Amino acid sequence: MLTPEFASAAQRLLDLAREQPTAIMCAEAAYVRCHRLLVADYLTARGIEVRHIVDARRWQPHRLTPFARVEGGRVTYPALL
Repeated sequence: MLTPEFASAAQRLLDLAREQPTAIMCAEAAYVRCHRLLVADYLTARGIEVRHIVDARRWQPHRLTPFARVEGGRVTYPALL
């Protein structure tokens, strides 16, 4: 998430979201076991509202991962090192 390539891809996602409702998905149903957690932390750290779709009728707001650290706009996970 600290690379220019990631920042560029995140910006493309935000550009899409400004034009229409946007979702990122994968085969993993639980976002906490998926790359969506990292993307959600990145966006949340920048003040962007992220909603996780629970089922066809419910969603929940994203909360920054407890062990994530945000410094200077950068999200890191020191506990994983």
